[in-house]
Order: sequence, then structure tokens, then C-alpha cells
Amino acid sequence: MTSEINQSTYTAQNVERKAGGVIVETKENLTELRNHELNLLPEVKTLYTELEQTYGKYLFVPYDLPKIQVNDLEKFLIFFFKNGKHAGKQVEDLSSGTFNATRSTYLSIDSKVDAWTPVWTRNIVESIYTEFPEIFEQIHDLMPWVGNKDFRWNMWSSANKVPPHRDHTSMIDMPLAMRIKLFDSNPSETLSLLTDPIKEHSNTYVTLPRVEESNSYAWNNLRTKHSSTWRPTARKILFIWRDKLSTPQQINQYVDLLDRSIAKYQGTESLWIDSNLSSDYINLD
Repeated sequence: MTSEINQSTYTAQNVERKAGGVIVETKENLTELRNHELNLLPEVKTLYTELEQTYGKYLFVPYDLPKIQVNDLEKFLIFFFKNGKHAGKQVEDLSSGTFNATRSTYLSIDSKVDAWTPVWTRNIVESIYTEFPEIFEQIHDLMPWVGNKDFRWNMWSSANKVPPHRDHTSMIDMPLAMRIKLFDSNPSETLSLLTDPIKEHSNTYVTLPRVEESNSYAWNNLRTKHSSTWRPTARKILFIWRDKLSTPQQINQYVDLLDRSIAKYQGTESLWIDSNLSSDYINLD
């Protein structure tokens, strides 16, 4: 476990917490988390608030991109499951407090980028960059908005079912929770989303669609909770982007992809649109 965590920059401090540090899921807290995040992005803060008005309603967007794949899948699977380590939780969030790694926590390999204290402990295996350079080459080519060469990412494989939760970040109101499904031997999709405005509702979880031509997508973490089932006889590896759109160029590149993806899947069951208002989730100025 990491003992020194700079909470003042990692998360908003003016949030209500339960015993053990878990952040209470209220509109006031989601608003505070969003505002704190925006304040860490001063050069693009105004751009983000404009984008929220356009893209906030999109709950789930498959990317209009070809599949990102490894050249030798068998070699990759052997490498990942040999080098992956179970992660421990080192920062309290909206889901739970901290705890040590167990056989039931995520297996992970993580970015080597410095000065990063994520919610979960990192397992840095630098040889993944040289053993499987095609993964990162494809990501930088198809997703130039991800950031510099050493951007923040996780590769995760669940070792148990994942309970319903919002991620700690991002609480900006647009589809920014990016995933690439590098491998999945499950016969059906395991990940589901719940539209979850902070008011009484009767929504149910909906399983993510499987889009044949693409294996990358994003959802709106502010407006949804996600959960995942797990089969002991199957394996799945997700690549998770953990960085920020920190410059106007990155934002423009991402918006280009969103616009293209929304146009491609408009009117299909693969593009999910929310009928709730932003004000059902956060307090607007």
C-alpha cells in the first residue's frame, strides 16, 4: 500500500463521507467532485462546460474506430496472466474504503507514468511497452487525445464480480470513461450500466451492446453506475484510459471522434441517450 497520498490535489475535500471515508453519493458531492476536477483544468475549463451541454446526454458511445488488437494474442495472454498482480485499494471513493489486495481483486498491469496515485495500487511492468508496442502505437494513432507517450492507463482483469459503482473520476458530464476490450472469452457481455440520477427512480441495469466492428467505447460516469458479472471459466482484459483532456487540441481531437461515432450509431441500440437533465445529477450555477 502507498502510505503518502496527496488528497488535496487528488479529490475534493469538501465532501460528506461515511465512516471509513466512503464518499456519500449526493448531488452536492457529485457537484463538488465535478467542480474540483474542472478547477484542475483551468485552460480548458470553459471548453468542458460547453461540451457538457452538447454531450452530457450521451450515456454510452461506441467509438467509430477499428479494433485495437495485439499481434500475438496467445503471447499477450501468457504475459498478462504471468505478470499481472492483484491490486489493493489505497484511496476511499464512492464505492468503498481502502483494503489490501486479495485473490478476488483486479489483476492489473499499469502505466509507468510518475506522480500518479490512483485509487488502486499499481503494478508497473515496463516490458509491456517493448513486448507489445503495437497496442500503444494503435492507441496513439487512433486516439491521439490520450496524451503524451507516458499517459495514465490500467489493464485490468476482474477476478470476481464487480459491485455497482461510479468511478472516482471523471464527474464531468460527458462520455469520458474510456475502455478498450483487448480480450474477452465470455460468451456474452459481462458489463452493465445503470442510469442513476440522484432522485427516486426505478431504472434497471442494461447490458452493454457488443459492437462487432469496434472494441473501444466510452460511457458517462457522472450519469451512470456500472457493474460486472464474472465467470470463473472465462477471462477478460480491459484497457482503461485514466488521464485528462488537458489541452484544446486534445479536446478537439476527442470531439471529432465523438461526433463521428454519434453520427455512425445514431438511431441504433448501440448509442444510449439519457432523457434526464444535467440538474438531476449535479447542481448547476
